[in-house]
Amino acid sequence: MEERHKCKLCWKSFANGRALGGHMRSHMLPSQPESASSSMADPLQDRESETESSKKPTRKRSRLNRRSNEEGKSETAGAAEVKIGVQELSESCTEQEPMSSVCDAATEEEDVALSLMLLSRDKWEKEERGKNNKWFECETCEKVFKSYQALGEHRASHRKRRAETDQLVSDELKKKKKKTSHHECPICSKVFSSGQALGGHKRSHASASNDESTIRRSGIIISLIDLNLPAPSEEEDMASSRLIRLLSRRDVVKEHKKSKGEGRMTISWRLASSTSLLSIHRTPTSAFISAMTFSSSSSSSSLELVLEYHNQTKHSFTGYARGPRGLDWANQPNPFRRYLSAPLLPLQHPNHDDDDNDDSPLYSCLFDSLPPPKPISLATISHLFYHSLALSAWKTTGSSTWPLRVNPSSGNLHPTEAYLIAPPIPSLSQSAFVAHYAPKEHSLEVRAHIPSSFFPENSFLIGISSIFWREAWKYGERAFRYCNHDVGHAIAALSIAAAELGWDLKLLDGFGADDLKRLMGLPEFQIPSSSGKGKLPEIEFEHPDCLLLVFPNGTSRGDLNLDYLGISSALRDFPSLEWNGNPNTLSKEHLCWDIIYRTAKAVEKPSLIYSTSSSFDAPFTSSALFSHTSYNKLTARQVVRTRRSAVDMDAVTCIDMSAFYQILMHCLPSGSTRGEPQKEQLALPFRALPWDTAEVHLALFVHRVLGLPKGLYFLVRNEDHLSDLKTATRPEFEWKKPDGCPADLPLYKLTEGDCQKLAKGLSCHQDIAGDGCFSLGMVARFEPALREKGSWVYPRLFWETGVIGQVLYLEAHAMGISATGIGCYFDDPVHEVLGIKDSSFQSLYHFTVGGPVVDKRIMTLPAYPGPTTTVA
Repeated sequence: MEERHKCKLCWKSFANGRALGGHMRSHMLPSQPESASSSMADPLQDRESETESSKKPTRKRSRLNRRSNEEGKSETAGAAEVKIGVQELSESCTEQEPMSSVCDAATEEEDVALSLMLLSRDKWEKEERGKNNKWFECETCEKVFKSYQALGEHRASHRKRRAETDQLVSDELKKKKKKTSHHECPICSKVFSSGQALGGHKRSHASASNDESTIRRSGIIISLIDLNLPAPSEEEDMASSRLIRLLSRRDVVKEHKKSKGEGRMTISWRLASSTSLLSIHRTPTSAFISAMTFSSSSSSSSLELVLEYHNQTKHSFTGYARGPRGLDWANQPNPFRRYLSAPLLPLQHPNHDDDDNDDSPLYSCLFDSLPPPKPISLATISHLFYHSLALSAWKTTGSSTWPLRVNPSSGNLHPTEAYLIAPPIPSLSQSAFVAHYAPKEHSLEVRAHIPSSFFPENSFLIGISSIFWREAWKYGERAFRYCNHDVGHAIAALSIAAAELGWDLKLLDGFGADDLKRLMGLPEFQIPSSSGKGKLPEIEFEHPDCLLLVFPNGTSRGDLNLDYLGISSALRDFPSLEWNGNPNTLSKEHLCWDIIYRTAKAVEKPSLIYSTSSSFDAPFTSSALFSHTSYNKLTARQVVRTRRSAVDMDAVTCIDMSAFYQILMHCLPSGSTRGEPQKEQLALPFRALPWDTAEVHLALFVHRVLGLPKGLYFLVRNEDHLSDLKTATRPEFEWKKPDGCPADLPLYKLTEGDCQKLAKGLSCHQDIAGDGCFSLGMVARFEPALREKGSWVYPRLFWETGVIGQVLYLEAHAMGISATGIGCYFDDPVHEVLGIKDSSFQSLYHFTVGGPVVDKRIMTLPAYPGPTTTVA
């Protein structure tokens, strides 16, 4: 064996250089000879010096090393496994070489093998160092662990200690609550022996705050609560004035600024200290309820539940209404209800490619007069649903595709279902029938064949129902509000589509919920037996909302007499009919918000409020046309089919003052009154609503209307409420008609100033509320209406707001801009801005109108056939 093939570290001899090279790799393994490892004075120190010699280590890495060493981890053993660098290996070889009996110079072959070996070791050492540098740090106490499993076991100890601490705090609070028998004023901290004495004392604060400089020379000062502070517990009253004392506020301050010698009023935002500049007096919900007197205990309990729901589902600066913490995409409800095995009757698809043959009237002319009525046929029934409740388009981007409909819906979730109850129609059915409308297929699913004796001549019925689960899946307890907004949207959409055909539409409010359930073939609506999450089929049941009568416009009074008593009696036999099809399942699992279903049961309208026949003799009243040039040359069909909800506003687009006035003219219930006050609901589409007078008004935040000063305005849709509104709102409001306002438009300017930040803040900090041309809140006469008529009025107030919302959608689109409804807003702060201190008026819906921002990444596909349908 040749002497020159000898290892210079352990002096072993080998037959050739290749064998020597393979042997020398064994010296590079982590388990070094004891002599080599012992020669290192401090392995951890060597590792730190090694990193310093290459590049500066990160602070986190050095901190982790020190922390691990302090905690007594086996860092010495770990450091002993750290690989020696190339320079250290060379030094150890140099130190070991004189001990060798062979001191002759290395051959060229050995030098090459050693160089390759050192280079490969340097690469391997860096890889190993990267692997060993993976640490797991506890976010609570910043301790470091070598494995995720060890970190998980350590985290469990924190959870255990936290649970023990929470239990101790809870026990202490309970003990303190038991010991505390006094009643402390949340404003001045005075203590009283009874709650009644405390209530009398708190009235002094309210009167003092009103007598104090609530109206200062600097203007209005409105206290708002900081959203950054945590929400109080559910046991605390959200309307309690304690929040005003404990939390810092964002105040809206109206200041007078002088510009060029003229007084100019602006609205600005600033953060105030914890001491309120103006104490907002709020009457607790219990006070509202206790102040009411009812004729029966049942109506009293229903109204109490309605008020409880309304106040419980309010958004505030310190907390939102209860809802899911996240979206359960695995259980997203199917947006399309189908009745499996029910016969399907396809409806016709109008030809939209040929605009020359479009006989639909211009949108701007539809509010002036209706065309001659068309006969009831397959074509007209198809037209009615196609322009009201059908799909309008499909949207797609990437792998996502979703449908849009003609009727708008909160979150595009569409809880509204429709049923056609019609006499025999040629080419459609030889007998009277009940059918469910399937918008995806644009078809009718025949549920049952019924007797046709109770139908007025040349008329048919449309039933509307709601599936609360579709909205509750996303919005939780507030979903009941949004479902009733969508009922209003659907009523307006059907009314305008019927007007295109020369038909009129009226809501039949003489029927009760039981009558509607039998007529549409719906199962008994039940309050879910259990709350929480699970498989709850009853949550998918449909709640019957209303019944609409469609008839030719101009029908005489004698031809349209409905015998409610006779029809209700005939409906008792409907459950024994043969009903086709079973409803499809919308979700595998559900999350129950029981207050929605309890409230829905409480607001169901009893049967036969009108015990005799009801006639529809109110003539069609045209809406005033203030600015004909504001509209684009679009037909009614084009407007309703191409309307889209804006998802963002450009904060640039402005509209002319005449266009702004024209939009508001079409929001009036009585149309062109020629000097008569606005009150009765006679104009399209408000004439579909059965209550005699309007209950909803508009509080407007004007941002970008040319010729009109920025500020807060108010549209009074029922002028009988004007004096009540002035009393309920701030006494410093001007209530003056703006310049250029039409004489028959009851629009009033309350105060001037830039309201963009205010509108955004009130609308859950959404920029879209301040980036449009104007935004608004729909303020309804609330408690008086409920006391006068009953709790069943509650959803109908939301229906009226939905009808107004559909008008705003169409008006904006017809003028080349866009609109969108805003369901998320801070309820009581809106009332505070207006100065409303009780429940006489309440804000039920918000809207914004302006120039839309179009997302060009989203493609639009035709509604029919859908993207999954292949055309032969």
